Amino acid sequence: MINTNLKATAIFDNGGGLTLQLGDNYGHYYPHNMQQAAEDYAQYLADQDTSWWEGNEDDARELEPELEQIRNGGYKVYNASDIAGLLPMIDTQQFKEDGYITGWYNVDEFVTALSALTNVSI
Repeated sequence: MINTNLKATAIFDNGGGLTLQLGDNYGHYYPHNMQQAAEDYAQYLADQDTSWWEGNEDDARELEPELEQIRNGGYKVYNASDIAGLLPMIDTQQFKEDGYITGWYNVDEFVTALSALTNVSI
């Protein structure tokens, strides 16, 4: 079961990238590799410990899109609860027919990869 109270933010950009902010001190930008991002997120869900991780980036940790940037379609921002809410959509008829959940391929690829990991349950 995903702990929806974890401090985790996923910031998807309209260029296909993803910034993960995990815990109080970790941020990393994934330009296109949603599989690796999902694996890292799943690892964080498992132990909530990023102290030994490489790739901590100041810019990623400090990214806070403004509301106007989100409204204009520059970013989609999800917390742990939001991501947990997207996972069940993988099993919907719409996803099976259309192949997408949100219409943003990076969000959909991340959620699809996360749902496929055996150590993540809803």
